[in-house]
Amino acid sequence: MKQPSSYANTAARRVKNLKLKRSKYSPQDQQLKEFEKEVLSVRFCAIRKMKKLSLFIIAGVCLGISGFAPVTLQADNIKDAYKVFSFFHGKWQQEIEIEGTKTIEHGKCEGSAGDCNIWISEKGTFIFGYDPKSKKWRGVGQLDGGSRMVREAPVPAVASIVKGTKLTFSQTIWHSDGTKTVETGTFTCLGPDSFHEAIKRKDQDGKKLPTITSISKRIK
Repeated sequence: MKQPSSYANTAARRVKNLKLKRSKYSPQDQQLKEFEKEVLSVRFCAIRKMKKLSLFIIAGVCLGISGFAPVTLQADNIKDAYKVFSFFHGKWQQEIEIEGTKTIEHGKCEGSAGDCNIWISEKGTFIFGYDPKSKKWRGVGQLDGGSRMVREAPVPAVASIVKGTKLTFSQTIWHSDGTKTVETGTFTCLGPDSFHEAIKRKDQDGKKLPTITSISKRIK
């Protein structure tokens, strides 16, 4: 009963040996060629999958895909926010008043890489830019004497700051002696070349401090 099976196996081996003899490759080379074909097949398959994944990721980034839902930037756009706050670009003279005492300070604001504003005054240097996380115009500054400040304000839903535009902002100052001041302010645009600010302040224990008011005028 085993003869047919044995005969078939013998015939199969003869056919295989005949094919190998006709091939210009040795049996070892032939096996190596077969192995290379399998490896290349797997490699090309992986590359095709990687290309498809890369294209999908690129499409997601370009189209703003998040759960396959389009993302609308609108007022959250960094360049839109920068355009609004470019109102401050230029040189300024500030008349600052605290408890009836007035002082004059000068400063300048310039736009910089990253769509941010750099404000340099006689009392410190500040950099402002759009914060996508809080969706606010946020700035940090180093003041004379070693104090540090953080200020943030919402981006107004306007194309540009014009006469009558009002903003509220909050800021905290950490002083070099270890204390801090918590402040809230209001900004009012008086025209294309001037604005008013009023800042209410409290110390770290909640005690009220004198309000600071200022009128800034653009120097042409």
